[in-house]
Amino acid sequence: PNVWSENNVWVDSSDHLHLKIRHVNDQWSCAELISTRKFGFGTYVWNIEGAVDKMDPKIVLGLFTYPTPDVGKDGTNEIDIEWAKWGETNPAATNLGYTVYPRFPGPNESSSKKITLNGTYTTSTFTWTSSNVKFESFHGHTTNPANSFFKWQTPRSFFSRVPQAAVPVHMNLWIHKDKIPGPAPTDNKEVEIIIHKFQYKPLAR
Repeated sequence: PNVWSENNVWVDSSDHLHLKIRHVNDQWSCAELISTRKFGFGTYVWNIEGAVDKMDPKIVLGLFTYPTPDVGKDGTNEIDIEWAKWGETNPAATNLGYTVYPRFPGPNESSSKKITLNGTYTTSTFTWTSSNVKFESFHGHTTNPANSFFKWQTPRSFFSRVPQAAVPVHMNLWIHKDKIPGPAPTDNKEVEIIIHKFQYKPLAR
């Protein structure tokens, strides 16, 4: 388990959201923000600043929807964008993954890729409809198709299992310990990621 601290989440004077993993008094603590509002079908856009492709193998940046207990159990009704190597130290390990967990318990659908960035500004998005979820990530704070570097959508066979219920949005930065045990990142360094903007555009009816 991770220790979470509200001191690790803040908004600066430019209205940018900061998520930070800190090492204070010999304790590592992580960051998570959960929306009070529920969001449904539509397009979700995050403008990110940080060297997300070069993070320590144990660090995870999660941008996702997650069900409240009335909607479903863990492992259901979740749509994930995750910058993470999941403890893999192999230089060829993937570091960006897209996952959709079904509306009822069962297998998820996912795709991941190794990304090498030429800067620290990226945009990650997904568009969620009643029949599929389409993901795309871009160099820079733009959704210009010319800047796209990883695009994927759920297969047609998944359409009847796509989540349908509105749920909160989560953003977190945490330490994955299953593969490499211990409380600290392997490089023993604090990590900070900045979300310049989160935008939700409801699906046109």
